Amino acid sequence: MSGEPNPAASTAAPALPPLRQQQRNLIVFASCVALQYLSAPVIYVGITQGSLLDKLGANPVIANIPGASFFVMATLVALISWGFPKVRHLKPILVICYTVAGVTAGLTALVLARDQFSTNTKIMMVILQSGMTGATVPTAIAFIWEVLGRTTESSRRGVALGMAYGLGPLLAAVGSLGSQLILAGHFEMGPLVLSTSVLSSPLNYALLFALVSPVMLAAAVLASQFTIPLPATEVARKPATQIIDISAGILVSILAMTASLFSNLLSQQSEALTSAPESVDSLVGAAYHLLGNLLDTREVEPLAAWLMGSSSLLMILATLCFAWHFRDLLSVKILRLITLATLLFYVGNVIPTNMNLYSKSVLGVDPAQYAGYQNLMRFSFKALAGLGLGWLLVKTNPRSGILVTATLYLAALGWAMVATGKSYLIAFGIFGAGELIGVYAPNYMLSACRQDQMKRGQVLMNLLMGPVGQMGIVFGWVATTVDQRQWSLLGQTSQAFGFQVSFALCGLFLIAGILLVLCRFPSDPGTSLATSLDKNPVD
Repeated sequence: MSGEPNPAASTAAPALPPLRQQQRNLIVFASCVALQYLSAPVIYVGITQGSLLDKLGANPVIANIPGASFFVMATLVALISWGFPKVRHLKPILVICYTVAGVTAGLTALVLARDQFSTNTKIMMVILQSGMTGATVPTAIAFIWEVLGRTTESSRRGVALGMAYGLGPLLAAVGSLGSQLILAGHFEMGPLVLSTSVLSSPLNYALLFALVSPVMLAAAVLASQFTIPLPATEVARKPATQIIDISAGILVSILAMTASLFSNLLSQQSEALTSAPESVDSLVGAAYHLLGNLLDTREVEPLAAWLMGSSSLLMILATLCFAWHFRDLLSVKILRLITLATLLFYVGNVIPTNMNLYSKSVLGVDPAQYAGYQNLMRFSFKALAGLGLGWLLVKTNPRSGILVTATLYLAALGWAMVATGKSYLIAFGIFGAGELIGVYAPNYMLSACRQDQMKRGQVLMNLLMGPVGQMGIVFGWVATTVDQRQWSLLGQTSQAFGFQVSFALCGLFLIAGILLVLCRFPSDPGTSLATSLDKNPVD
């Protein structure tokens, strides 16, 4: 097995640290997770980045690329885990991940704040920050859980987990409140009314990114305080030949996303490329000339179309690479089904950017004016839903958790399509509760796997966001195409109708997944697995 986190990397597990050091590790763990939540308006890539790129003049396709880059780059956790499998690597990797996330946020703030950087440079910096966040924060989460497992007794983890995931969403709400004041200058909820002066855009976004930078750097300092006993013997890195397929899948995913980006940058600057090429950014100009020479044309439209078509083909190729790597799991029917269903459900993860941009049509204001509210609703509802869904899982079965969260995703889209005024913001709350599909789909996979399959099953769940990430760009393209062709329905503007069409398309994926679960999934895959093993025992 290769390319996955390796919580059992030693041949002889070391003794746990003394009680005092265990307690310190628990506090460090809870503090790092809490700081991640506090930084949520920036490191939960999507809403904030989408509204920022909208302010910078990007179309909905480009506004969706930060979210796509996050999910595509998150697949790097598999390669990082393969490259650094030893226990002694855990703390350095954590420190590096948090440091890179903090430094990248700071650099993004700098680029946004300086006038000498062009708009395209600022757009590319935001996309780079999103990708680097995807490469580092999910990796840090995977590694910090391994640290928790290696350095603390399971009976002592309850308080730390309660602090991290009880207090954490509250800190995310506080961070969202702060971002609302920074970006819009006002917050109103019942009797609570707050207001402050606002910097002009993109300086207000620069301030938000600048404030997140030291928070992530503080997490890096805290992570350096873990006490991690080293085993007497560490396992060696697996042969590189075992990760060729998954490496190819990640590389091809990145190429697909890059092709989408340049396709839309060329489209946005088509007039300048032909009439005033000296005004075009050097990188975009270089791509234009390279592709023009390759395809023997100077017309921008066919070049952009070729890049977008190439992007789609590359994403299909990446998906095939991932499938080949996990062919042992996908040969098992129930695991193949849960993988397909999760792929369909995870499409919902990439729709928030369009939901944020659609607020301009529903609320009649710039999306930035309500970005903080949207994140606040998202995390508040998620915290409440987490408690209720945990009780549901105890009282029912693993399939129920999937069905409820997927239905919440679908309900969020339905509400978004019909709501008017500020009631539209409730859609983000429902969506936040539905995001817990990212917990309950992997839980079903865990229940369906034999013990020797569990780790690979969870890695497969994590890597599914790579192929799905590209769907955010597709949804942006759908909204843009409908708007450009001036299609409308029931008196709506073409822009509003374009976003609604993207919601409906996303809803079709979710409906397909729900029907698959209803028709083909046993309520408790663990029971089915036990029955299967009784009939066909595994040596």
